[in-house]
Amino acid sequence: VDFRLEGNSFSESNVIPVVGTIANYVLTTRQVWAGTREQASEKFQSEPLLKEQFSTGCMLPLLGCNRVFGTLALVRTRPHPYSQDELAFMTGVCGQLALVLENALACREISELKDKLAQEKLYLEEEIRSEMNFDQIVGDSPALRQVLELVQTVAPSDSTVLLLGETG
Repeated sequence: VDFRLEGNSFSESNVIPVVGTIANYVLTTRQVWAGTREQASEKFQSEPLLKEQFSTGCMLPLLGCNRVFGTLALVRTRPHPYSQDELAFMTGVCGQLALVLENALACREISELKDKLAQEKLYLEEEIRSEMNFDQIVGDSPALRQVLELVQTVAPSDSTVLLLGETG
């Protein structure tokens, strides 16, 4: 690839409409486009790459399993068209890039879901503590556990309960 970065008109903050561009063609057809500057200017009137100095170029789709993530554009300043071998190699590279993007998005989604699940777990644990408040009761005997289960059973209702036993 032979392309000078000095003086190019692209920056991160530029918003470029996709209609009438090579990118739109590649995104909608999912096909590689390769050609000369003249071919691009004839077919794609809104192509922003035409502002740059290049002789030949190609644009490839970044295809994931279920969607197109974007495109990869390559241009040359010398009149040397891309060969089928070069396009095949770059298509393979784009496949790997799309896989990396897909994995990164999946990892981010998993991380967000994991955080949400942890927050829900904390909320539910707090709800259980605040409703039954058995944390302050000392003891772990089978008889005490049975009493606490009975208390849990009747606690949501408004009924009167009679406690019987040594201290009840």
